[in-house]
Amino acid sequence: MNSNAIKRTCVLPRLRRGLAALLFAGYGLGAAAQDLIPPRVTTVASATPGEISMVELTHEEQAWLSLHPVIRVAFGSSYAPLEQVGANGHSGISMEYLTLVADRLGITFEIADGLTWQESLRRLMAWELDASMCLASTVERNQFLNFTKPYLTLSYVIVAKMDIRYPGGLEELKNKNVAICQGNAAMEWIQRDYPSIKLLPVQDISTGIQLISKGEADAFVDNIWVIHSFLSNASYPELHIAGQTEYVGEFCAAVRKDWPLFLTILQKSLDTISEQERSAIHRKWEIGKSPEKFDYALFLQLLGAFIVILAAVLFWNRKLAFEIALRKNAEAHTEHLKLAIEQTTEAVVITDKDGAILYVNPAFLRMTGFSRREVIGAIMRPLQLDDGGNVLAPEMWKILLSGKTWEGQFKNIRKDGSPFTELVSISPVRNRDREIIHFVAIRKDISKELQDAAEKENLRSQLLQSNKMESIGRLAGGIAHDFNNMLQAILGYAEMAIEQVTPEMPIFEDIQSIQNAARRSTNLTRQLLIFARKQSGSYKIIALNQTVYKMLDILRRLIGDEIEFTWNPGADVPSIYMDPSQLDQVLTNLCINARDAIQGKGKIDISTTSTLVETPLQTALGELPPGLYTLLSVSDNGCGMSKEVIAQIFEPFFTTKTASKGTGLGLATVYGIVKQCEGGIVVRSEEGKGTVFDILLPAHADEKETPAVGGTDAASAPAPQLPLGNETILLVDDEETILHAAKRMLESLGYRVLFTSDSEEAVQLARQHKDEIKLLISDVIMPKMNGPEMVKKILGENPELPYLYMSGYTANLLLEQGFCEVPKCLAKPFTRQTLAYKVRECLIPN
Repeated sequence: MNSNAIKRTCVLPRLRRGLAALLFAGYGLGAAAQDLIPPRVTTVASATPGEISMVELTHEEQAWLSLHPVIRVAFGSSYAPLEQVGANGHSGISMEYLTLVADRLGITFEIADGLTWQESLRRLMAWELDASMCLASTVERNQFLNFTKPYLTLSYVIVAKMDIRYPGGLEELKNKNVAICQGNAAMEWIQRDYPSIKLLPVQDISTGIQLISKGEADAFVDNIWVIHSFLSNASYPELHIAGQTEYVGEFCAAVRKDWPLFLTILQKSLDTISEQERSAIHRKWEIGKSPEKFDYALFLQLLGAFIVILAAVLFWNRKLAFEIALRKNAEAHTEHLKLAIEQTTEAVVITDKDGAILYVNPAFLRMTGFSRREVIGAIMRPLQLDDGGNVLAPEMWKILLSGKTWEGQFKNIRKDGSPFTELVSISPVRNRDREIIHFVAIRKDISKELQDAAEKENLRSQLLQSNKMESIGRLAGGIAHDFNNMLQAILGYAEMAIEQVTPEMPIFEDIQSIQNAARRSTNLTRQLLIFARKQSGSYKIIALNQTVYKMLDILRRLIGDEIEFTWNPGADVPSIYMDPSQLDQVLTNLCINARDAIQGKGKIDISTTSTLVETPLQTALGELPPGLYTLLSVSDNGCGMSKEVIAQIFEPFFTTKTASKGTGLGLATVYGIVKQCEGGIVVRSEEGKGTVFDILLPAHADEKETPAVGGTDAASAPAPQLPLGNETILLVDDEETILHAAKRMLESLGYRVLFTSDSEEAVQLARQHKDEIKLLISDVIMPKMNGPEMVKKILGENPELPYLYMSGYTANLLLEQGFCEVPKCLAKPFTRQTLAYKVRECLIPN
C-alpha cells in the first residue's frame, strides 16, 4: 500500500455544498470551518495498476473506470477496529477490504486525512468524497448514497457504569440522557423509535464515555466491537456493557447516488473476496474474545526441560509416564465432552459475566438460524430478557448472581423472524476464588411440544362438545315418539270437538287455544328434531340469492322500521342443495337474534358470496373439509357476545333473552340444519361490537335449480272440501288414546273402522274380514310384533291389500331403529285433513 502520495480533493458546485450544509447544520460551526480547509489525502493504489485480473467487467464498466482512475474515499480516524489511523498509517477491517478491492480492480483510492468522522460523512453525502467502505444504511443516507450488500453485521450495545444494568435495552432509557456519536446510524433509529430518550450528540467515543464518567450522561450507545475495543484500550474500569439494543448495524460499502455503475463494479469486486479471506479479516480484528491465552510455547519449553531432566533420572521415568497418561486421559475426556456438547440436540451457549456470547454449539445455530460470526460477542438472550417484559429480570439476576441455576420459559424469534418458544436453564460458572466468570445456558425449542399440547386440548374440547351435542340430539330424538303420540291425541280430539260447536259458543275459543298450544308444541318438537338431524327435508338444488330475495319482505317486517336492513348479494354465487323451507328457518332465526341484540336503532346486513376453503377450516360444527362453499353472512352492530356465551349458543334451550322473547331453540335449529347440509358455522363477536354469523354450505357451481326430491304431501295444499269414503279400514296402534282418536277421525270421514291395539289380534281380524278390509293403517313400533312384521303376515294372505304406516318417529329415526324402508308413512301428529287425503291416496293411487 502506497501511503506517501498526497493530493487535493475536488470541490463540487456551491449548490450541492449548500444542500449538504443544510442537512448537517447540527454538526456546529466547527464542521463548517473545516469545510474551508482542504483535507490531506492518502493514496491506496493497486499492486498492479491498470490490470484487472479477478473481476469480470463489461466494456461499459471498464470504460467507466478508465474515465475515473482515482476514487476519493471517506475514512474514520478513531473507530477501531473498523477504521483507525495510527503510527503505521490507516488500518482496520475497512482498510483490509479497501486494499483487496484496489488490487482486484487495478485502481487508486484516495483517503482523506485530517477530517473528523462528522466532516468526512458530510463531504461524502455532499459528493465531495466518492465512497466509503464502512457505512450502515439509513433513510437519510439513502437519499444521497447507494449501498452494496453488507459484509459485516454487529449489534449495538449500551455502555454504563459498573453498578448499572439495562437488561430491557433502550426501553429502560426513556427520559434519560444517552450520548451517541454525531452522525452514527443508530442516532436516526433511536430518534424514530424512542423520541423520549434525550440524545447527547458528541464528536467521538472518548467524549461520550467521559460524559458517563462525569455523570452528565446515563449511557452511551455504539456497536459492540467498537465498544469492546475502546474499553479494553482505555482506562475506564468503572464502565461496562450494561445491555443490548434491538439494533443491528449492517456495514456496507457506500457510493455516491450518481455513480450507479461504480456500485455494480464495487459489488462485483467484493463478491470475488472468498469466505476464507473474509473470515481471516474478521478473525484478525475480532473484538470481545477472552484476552487470556495459554502460552503454549513456554509450556513446551518447560515440558522439554522437564523431560530432559527426568530422562537423567530413571527413577522419575515411571512417574513421568504416569503423568503423561493422566494428561492424555484428561484430554480424551475433554474431547469427549466437546463432542457431546457439539452433537447434543439442545442448544448450549457460554457467555462471559456480562452476558456476551463466547461459544455456541451447532444445535443453537440450527435453532436460531444465525451463524457463529453473527452471535459471538452479542449479548445472549434471555440474559437480555426477550420475554415481552422486564418482570422477571431482577429475580433472574438475583438468582444467578447468588450462584444458583435459573430456569424459565421464553418467547423468542429466529433470524428469519419466525417466533418460537424455548425452555432455558442458565447456570453460573465460578473460578477457584468462587467468583462468577461465565454463564452456561441450555436452551431447548419447545414450540412443537406446546403446539401438540394445544392441538390435543383443542381436539379434546371439540370431542366433548360434539359428544354433548350428540347426547342432546339423541335425547331430542328419543322423546319425539311419545311426545308426538300425545300431541296426536290432543290435536285429533280438538279438531273433532271444534267441528261440533259453533263460533258463537264460549267453548269454541277454548278449543282453538288447545289447538294453538298443540301446534306450537309440534313446532318445538320439529325444531328439536332438526337440531338432532333427525328431521328429513325436501331437498333440492336452489339459487341462494333468489331464495333470500323472496324472503326480504318477510324479514323486513320481522326486523322492524327502526333497524336499517341491507341486502348485499354477491355475483356468481353458486347454488346449494337444501330444503328451501329450512333455509327460510335459518334466515328467520338469525335475523330475529340480530334484531333482539340491538337496543334502539341499529343495522343488520345480509350478504352472499362464494369462498374457496384451501385447508381444513375449524367451525362451530367441527372441521370443514377443503372445497368450494357458498357463504351466507348475517351481521349486526348490536350488543355482541362474550366467549363464554358463544360456547353455548347452539345448545337447545340456552338463551340470554327473557322468557317472553325466546325458547333457546332458534340457533339450535340453525345448527341442526347446517350440520345436516354438511356445512359449517363461524361466529365472530365481541361485547359491544356486534356479531357476524357466517354460514358455509357446499357449493353446486355447475348445477341448476331443480324441483324438490320426492313427492309432496297432498295435505299441504288447501282443499275446499275433504274427500270422504265408505270403505272398511283396519286400524292398529298400541296407544289406546291414539287408536280411539284416529278411529273417530276416520269415522267422521265416512269410513267403517275395525280397530285393535294388539298386532297379533290385528292379524286375526285381517283374516276374518279379508274381503271387507280395503286398507290397513298401522303404527310402526309396537310390542309383540312391530308394524312391518305384522303387515308382512297380513300381505302373505292378502297381497293386494294397500297399507299405510303412521309413526311418531321420523324416517331418520326409524332407520336408526333398524327399519330399512318404511314407505307411505304418515308422521304424527297429523290433522284430519292430512289423514283424509292420505287415505284416498292409498285407496285410489292414481
